[in-house]
Amino acid sequence: MADKKKIDFENNEIKCYTIGNIGIIKLKSNVFNIVSSLGGSGNVFSIFEIAEQDRNIKLLLILNESCCFSDEEYSEFIKSLAGKEIGSGQEMVRLRQINILNRFIIEMLNFKKLVISCLSGNIVTPFFGASLAADFRFVSEDMIFFLSHLKHNVHPSGALPYFLPKYVGFSKASELLFKDGDINSKQALKLGLVNKILPKDNFEKHCIQEALSFAEIDSNVVKSTKYLLNFSKKELEKYFERENDICRIERI
Repeated sequence: MADKKKIDFENNEIKCYTIGNIGIIKLKSNVFNIVSSLGGSGNVFSIFEIAEQDRNIKLLLILNESCCFSDEEYSEFIKSLAGKEIGSGQEMVRLRQINILNRFIIEMLNFKKLVISCLSGNIVTPFFGASLAADFRFVSEDMIFFLSHLKHNVHPSGALPYFLPKYVGFSKASELLFKDGDINSKQALKLGLVNKILPKDNFEKHCIQEALSFAEIDSNVVKSTKYLLNFSKKELEKYFERENDICRIERI
C-alpha cells in the first residue's frame, strides 16, 4: 500500500476509497489469489487496521465485482494452483485458502466498527460463509448463493457450517449443506440470511445510500454491541481448530 495511514488504495485486484465517513473495499478480480497469498491478503488486513484507527471512518462496506465469487473462477483457481486437473494437489491449496479466509472472518468479528457485506452475482460456498460474519448483508437482486462444495467434493468452508445454523436452525442448515443447489436473493431474504435486496443497476451507489443511517450510530454503542453479539467467538476458534484437523486428513 502506498500510504499506510490512508485507506485510499487501488491495484488490479482491490479498490479502496472513502465517501464521507464510510470506508469502501471493492474486490475487483483474482479474489481467490487474494485469499491464498500473503501479499494480497496482507493488503486487505492492512486496510482493516487503518480503517479501525481512522476516527473519521464509521463503518466498512465490502463489495465485489459480480464475477469475483463465481464457481467458474473458483474452479479455474484451484486448477491453476494445483497445476493439474481438480482432484490432484488440492490439499495444500485448500488449507492455505481456508486459513486466510478464516482470518478474514476473525478480522470482521474483531473490527470495532460495523462491517456491511454487499454481494452481487454468484457467491460460492466459502464467501457465502464468510459473508455471514459481517454485521449486515446487502445483496443485488440477481445475487445467488451457490453451494459449490458438493460439486468439488470438499467440506463447506468459510465457516458456513458454524454460522448457518445460527441463522436458519440446525435442521434447515443441514438440508442446505447436503443439497447441491443454490439460494437466490429472495429466498435468502426470506431465510434471514440477508438484510436487504437492492437494484443491480448502480448497486454500489444504493449500498452506500443504505449505509448512511448506520454511520450515524454512536461509535461506543457499536463497539459494545458487537462485543456482546460476538461473545461466543471462542467457539468459532475451536471450530477453526477442528476444521484444520479435517483438512489434514481430508482427501479431495
